[in-house]
Amino acid sequence: MKTTRIEFVATPEFKASLHAQAAAAGVSVAELIRRRFTPASAEEAELSALVAELRQATVAARASLAEATAQLEAVLAELRLQQHGRDKLAA
Repeated sequence: MKTTRIEFVATPEFKASLHAQAAAAGVSVAELIRRRFTPASAEEAELSALVAELRQATVAARASLAEATAQLEAVLAELRLQQHGRDKLAA
């Protein structure tokens, strides 16, 4: 693959932002820019859609688990209260 150099002028703030984003992504600034401006393949687009769907499902699952936990805690509290009442009667 033949490559060529591209240079452009930017503010120091923009340059710092590019470097920070690249560091966060664990890539070079050049790779960050290539990834941003290279069209995604159909497979990458499909994978991105699946990741988004998985994120939504994870949020919903966490909410369901939190609700179920709260309901189970309420049932346990009620059972403990009933047991305490039986223990009082037996004493």
